[in-house]
Amino acid sequence: MKEFKNLSVRERILKTTKEQFYLKGYDSTSISDIIESASVSRAGFYGNFQSKEELGKEYLDLWKLEINQRFSRLTDSCSSPLQFTKLWYRFLILGIRKGESNGCPLSNFAASRNIQQNSWLKYQQDALNDWLDVMVRLIKRSEIEGTFCSEEKPESIARNFFLIYQGALAMWKIDGEIAHLKEGRQLTEYYLKNISICR
Repeated sequence: MKEFKNLSVRERILKTTKEQFYLKGYDSTSISDIIESASVSRAGFYGNFQSKEELGKEYLDLWKLEINQRFSRLTDSCSSPLQFTKLWYRFLILGIRKGESNGCPLSNFAASRNIQQNSWLKYQQDALNDWLDVMVRLIKRSEIEGTFCSEEKPESIARNFFLIYQGALAMWKIDGEIAHLKEGRQLTEYYLKNISICR
């Protein structure tokens, strides 16, 4: 298949897994689905991954790295959390309108699992903490440069950013209204301006 040209069996499996788990969820995607969509043999699959659980962990690692890189590139180009908020939501809304985004890969994955049986909680927490750390670095740099000042701890600000972001995404997933994401941006901007003590 053209989309798999020059890809190894492992790369084909991972490419397919990234798409299927993201769009359908972990529990709704079977190994047979992956094998069929990746056009590989069952032996080829098990020659690279011992189980679906191992594949799930690889999937989280892939997204963890990709989102971390996206976050880092964007925060590095921003002078303040407020500027980052505007750009982040702009790219998010654009991706949804173009049909390229189905929400947050981490929250989608977590929502598709029974939390009582979710053996990936630590992996999910590690991914979230990595993304929070990127935001914290931006906040601390902004405080040093004087573009943002607050008496709240950077860790608390970063967590509140993600709470609003995930809430807006959840509302969009419920009824498909992009307006929730615009409201999420506005709420975040209001929050950041409200806690700012820079004058």
